[in-house]
Order: sequence, then C-alpha cells, then structure tokens
Amino acid sequence: MSTIGWIIIAIVAVIVIAALIAAVVAARKRRREQHAAQAAELRSAALEHRTDVTAAQREAAESEAQAQLARAEADRVEEEAARAHRALAQEEAAHEDTLREADRLDPAVDHTADDYSPGTTSPAYGTDTGTDPHADTGAALPPSNGTGPAPTDPRTPGAHRRD
Repeated sequence: MSTIGWIIIAIVAVIVIAALIAAVVAARKRRREQHAAQAAELRSAALEHRTDVTAAQREAAESEAQAQLARAEADRVEEEAARAHRALAQEEAAHEDTLREADRLDPAVDHTADDYSPGTTSPAYGTDTGTDPHADTGAALPPSNGTGPAPTDPRTPGAHRRD
C-alpha cells in the first residue's frame, strides 16, 4: 500500500475517533441536561411537598397537645377516683367500726368467736341471711299512677277491701 493510502486511512481513523469523541461529549452533555432537568423537577416537587410537611408538622403538634391535655385530664380523673376510693374505704371502716361497737355492746353477739364477722348477726332475728325479716312475701301491688287513692295491702291491719 502506498503512502497516500496510509494517509487516507489515518485521516479516516482520526475523523472516526473525533466523531466518537464528539458523540461521547454530546451524550454526556445530554445526560447532564437531563439530570439538571430532573433535579429541577425534584426541587419543585420538594418545594410543593414542603407545604404538606409543614401542615403535617402542625397537625402532629396539635395532636400531641391534645394528647397531653387528655393525659392531664386522665391523671386528674384517676386522682379523683383514688380520692373516692380512699373516702369509700374510710366510710366502710367507719361503718364496720360502728357494727363492731354494736356487736361488742350486744350481749347476744359473741364478737370474740373465730368466725365472727361484724354485722352478720341480729339477736332479734338470728343469723342475717341478707333478707329483711319484715319484707312482704305476698304479690306485688300495682303502682299508683297518682290519679286516685293508692292501693292498699289486704294483709295490712285496718285495710279495707275494694271491689
């Protein structure tokens, strides 16, 4: 091959290499422009999303404040319930003390027995079964509607029969 052939091959090779370099540079430039456009879109979306984040932060802060108020109210109510339980315990203790004193004074009650429980015995009626010894064992009377005389129990002394 002649020198001119080699020169033409060298020139073509340089042109091909230059074209490849130009293509690579252009591709990089396009990628940079695409990346810059994507970055701008992401920044725009982030800016729009920032308002959502701010609203969510505000809502979270309001919810936390409400939760703190609810906890404070729950603590207050719990303390109130504890006070009520203490008052109940005091009332029950006072009631039991009264029953114990009555049982201590009553000669028919053995308040020193192992199975003694305050207020469970009544000397006039025997062991308390939880029922009222004076309770009515008959049928219930119809309630009065307030327009006429109240019904009378025929078992009551002096009651008159109505027909």
